[in-house]
Amino acid sequence: MSKKIELGKEYRFAGYDWIAVLCDNSNGVILQSLGITSGPWPGYKMEEYGNSQYYSSDISSINDYDEKTRKLYERIKGVEKKYSAREEGLYFPAGYVAGTNKVWRKALVTLAERAMDYVWLGVVRGKAALYISPCAGAKDYYLKSYCNQEKSCVIAPAFYLDLSKVTIKDNEILIGNENTAETLEELRKFGIVLKKKSFPWGLTKQDVAELYDMLDGEEAFPLELEPDFVESSAMGFITPEAAKALEYEYQTGLREFVVNILDDMENESEDGTYEYKGIRIHLSR
Repeated sequence: MSKKIELGKEYRFAGYDWIAVLCDNSNGVILQSLGITSGPWPGYKMEEYGNSQYYSSDISSINDYDEKTRKLYERIKGVEKKYSAREEGLYFPAGYVAGTNKVWRKALVTLAERAMDYVWLGVVRGKAALYISPCAGAKDYYLKSYCNQEKSCVIAPAFYLDLSKVTIKDNEILIGNENTAETLEELRKFGIVLKKKSFPWGLTKQDVAELYDMLDGEEAFPLELEPDFVESSAMGFITPEAAKALEYEYQTGLREFVVNILDDMENESEDGTYEYKGIRIHLSR
């Protein structure tokens, strides 16, 4: 085990995926999350920043954005490295970061492309929120500023980690008494679980049992996503929390994300794990 961390490398930390984007000389590293949840700009939603009124400045400390961010911050606040009020807790990187730090920009573009959605960064011109385009290439700078704050975009805060308070094993960052077994158990839980089925076959009793065992919770809604021209579909379940995060709309963005995987084997991950708008998905064949 080592305290060393590699810039630009993806790590699993507190149940989410992060990329190390900036190190200092005192055991501090800034981790950029690859999506925690999704929703409107915090100044439009959070009472302390405007409460459904447009907010015209960069916002920090979104620890209480929703239940996911609250639980995450409770878990990691003990390993936080204090830097400044601007970078306290779970915070958004200011818009200029995407243009000045190449590693950070690449991490944000990776996130946008993976989620197939926009990513909140900051605010300019009063009512225009900054975001990174999901169509950007890693070498390009696609910082936009014409997104209304009530739009639902990926919530992907950064976090300033004290490396002296954690242990690093391979691509996992472990806190205190955490162990790999506990971390792996978290990795097996998903907000959406799907299995590819060819027409006219449906899910078997065994399929249903296996999919339910992977769900992050005890309750779920049935879900089926069908490509336009392929005689197969992705069948499975979605948790109420994930459904609410997607505003119960599955047949546009989510469907496009899943179909893109079904249609091209090169888009498949090795372990069948994906992430969309901060929701962990398992898709198997």
